[in-house]
Amino acid sequence: MENVDRKGLSITVIAALEDYLLDHVFENCAAPRRQEIAATHLAAFFGKTALADVNIPMCRAYAAARRAGKVVSGLANVKGRRASDSTIRRELTTLTSAANHAKKWKRISPADMPSIERTKERGGFLEAGLAGEAKFFSREQIALLLFHARGQTRDIIKLCYYTAARRSSIEEITVGQIDFARKKIDLATPGKKQTKKRQPVVPLFPVLEADLRRLVVGKEPTDRLFKTRQFPYQFNLTCRALGFDEPHNPHMLRHSRATHLLQDGKKPYSVAALLGDTMATVEANYGHHSPSELMEDLK
Repeated sequence: MENVDRKGLSITVIAALEDYLLDHVFENCAAPRRQEIAATHLAAFFGKTALADVNIPMCRAYAAARRAGKVVSGLANVKGRRASDSTIRRELTTLTSAANHAKKWKRISPADMPSIERTKERGGFLEAGLAGEAKFFSREQIALLLFHARGQTRDIIKLCYYTAARRSSIEEITVGQIDFARKKIDLATPGKKQTKKRQPVVPLFPVLEADLRRLVVGKEPTDRLFKTRQFPYQFNLTCRALGFDEPHNPHMLRHSRATHLLQDGKKPYSVAALLGDTMATVEANYGHHSPSELMEDLK
């Protein structure tokens, strides 16, 4: 994004985003790339609009443009790509954070705070996202994904599902994080700041061992297993080819694994340990899939 001269009473959206990235994100966030990409899309749409002028109709116009693939950010491989509601909500959250940062640093007055509305996944709008039932793939859909996907796309799908890991953890995983002797996988990237999104040590499940041994051949401990940056795109292509309902978010693989384990009667505590989540989070998002556990507790 270009530098913008801050003349006048209110800074522009671009200036607020730049300040937020430089003052906070790059300094404090373990994984700044996501916020940087969000800021690039926001800057492409809102441009030099005064931050104080951003309102609810503008946010809805932004959401519509992102859904239609009409926001061209200039990023490689993502020009004109349609965005899901969850992505749009995350991007508008970045804009909210940038505005709050500008107010905290006294670059705007409280009266100049924009009116920002974020999307719900069902296509409506609300000021703050509501917790809801986690979306997941059926077992049949997981089987279809693993049958039809090819190459690294299939490998990442399989690892994301069985480890219940976040996509970034698998995309960035190195050979040294895999312990074949102890049958464990450390999802925490070496040297990377730890965030609230915990990256636990998970079992190296037998169903993954042959694939992992193939993937580590000829690589050094610090080498990544995967070089592709096209996984989200290829994943969406595969889902569309199979006729799955949108959205096709890779994070649903994590939700699917948790859901299927609870449906199989596995202990919520064990599922929480696999996810690296608290019991409260697991109960809130997936508790309805474990009625047998509730029945046992209420006897």
